[in-house]
Amino acid sequence: MRGPACLLSALLLSAAGCNAPPDPNDGPPRSPTTPSSPAPSPGRDAPLPSLPPPVQTAAPTAPDPVASIEATLRTAKVVRTMPLSKRSWTLQVVFENGTKAVFKPFLKGNATAKYEVAYHRIARLLRLSNVPVAVLRDFPPGRLTASLSSRHPDVVAAYAEQVDAGPDGRVRGALIAWMDNLEPVFPAGAGTGVLADRFAGPPDREQLDLVRTVMADYLLGNWDRFSGGNLFRQKDGGGLVLLDHNGSFVTFSEKRQQKMDSYLGLLPCAPADLVARIRDLTEDDVRTASAADGTPILGQREIDALFTRRAELLRHCDVLPPCRVY
Repeated sequence: MRGPACLLSALLLSAAGCNAPPDPNDGPPRSPTTPSSPAPSPGRDAPLPSLPPPVQTAAPTAPDPVASIEATLRTAKVVRTMPLSKRSWTLQVVFENGTKAVFKPFLKGNATAKYEVAYHRIARLLRLSNVPVAVLRDFPPGRLTASLSSRHPDVVAAYAEQVDAGPDGRVRGALIAWMDNLEPVFPAGAGTGVLADRFAGPPDREQLDLVRTVMADYLLGNWDRFSGGNLFRQKDGGGLVLLDHNGSFVTFSEKRQQKMDSYLGLLPCAPADLVARIRDLTEDDVRTASAADGTPILGQREIDALFTRRAELLRHCDVLPPCRVY
């Protein structure tokens, strides 16, 4: 009876999970494991795969119209020129694409045409948008006068005598975007009297533009705004247009200082936004903004004079009421 009893006992112990002594051939003992869940079927209960993060795209930026005009002025092919005045060496330039510009050359002993570019660039820094775009550009010998030879031989001869051509014969100067559809704001030589009447009248957008003009001219040393031919309005109601800035960035004589101070004395108000930008200007701002293609236009003396005028301008504007914005 002993054999069958032992066999039955072993079967019962095995069924109950009793462990037999380890077999050296089985390797190291293993820890018990939890049975894994069956893989989900690809049905509706299956987890969704993770999605990649959305790609961040920059908002499209509007093209810069000033940069486009500058590119045309710097690179467009000149097909025709004509003199604008018998009193100056300024030419109207027509490009291959039909657009026009004004070219003011550097003259012998007189490179003030460069101030057209400096005035435009600092005005843009101050967010004054009524100054035509201007760049520096040079032309090969004869390029500008080729179309003048048959029609204006006297101009061609005088041009060769007056214009400062470099050692290679290239003519350098300021190219200024042409402005159409203009009319003068004041008659030639109007001066302080007409400006005083305009400032004494009811405030409107043009009066505000005139205030900004007087402030910008004072800061940038432009003394002949109201001598005639330098201040226009757009006939379609687009506002004032400021022309002719090659006389800017000067140190005022006593007489001109009195004249510019008289213009400041007429201001009925001071636009807070322009005052703040003028106050925040630094020498580095002016030096960087006025440089043309990395070439400095203003020297330290001209920059020092600008900040001397800035101090007087702010002293005056700080006691004026703020202008109404239109």
